[in-house]
Amino acid sequence: MDLLSHDDLKIFVRDLFANDKKLRQLFIARYIQLSSPVSKELYAKKLQALVKAHTDKDGFVGYRETRGLAKAIQEIVEDVEKELQNGQIQPAMQAAFMLVEEVVKLFYYVDDSNGEIAGCICYLFEILETLTTMELDDALHDKLFDHLTTLFEKRLSTTGTGISKP
Repeated sequence: MDLLSHDDLKIFVRDLFANDKKLRQLFIARYIQLSSPVSKELYAKKLQALVKAHTDKDGFVGYRETRGLAKAIQEIVEDVEKELQNGQIQPAMQAAFMLVEEVVKLFYYVDDSNGEIAGCICYLFEILETLTTMELDDALHDKLFDHLTTLFEKRLSTTGTGISKP
């Protein structure tokens, strides 16, 4: 590697990404934060890139691929938790709610027989539970309450699963 020039390495990586869609999506998911500020949209883009990387040609994430997807989602959730611990309450709250809604939708096309995706959702709800115990200003408290009630109402207004098709 030391013998390669920086430009040669860039060309090699570019060629790799041109030929391997999964690798390209994993790279985007891993490093997208370098080009975007931390936001709910950033987490949505990361999740979309991860799902694309693990989805087969028929748009399904199989049993074996689910483990890798769940591990990657877990890392995103850990990033949200770190934001919360660093006092970035509003971005962490928005990201957690967005992730709950989007990850739940994965059940339509992911084989989660082992419950790994469900585990990610539980982890997200632990973050939301942490938010309920924090001293929040009135505006954040109201947003938290509104988001939680919206999640509850969505669950009641659908077929009982709380899942709407993507």
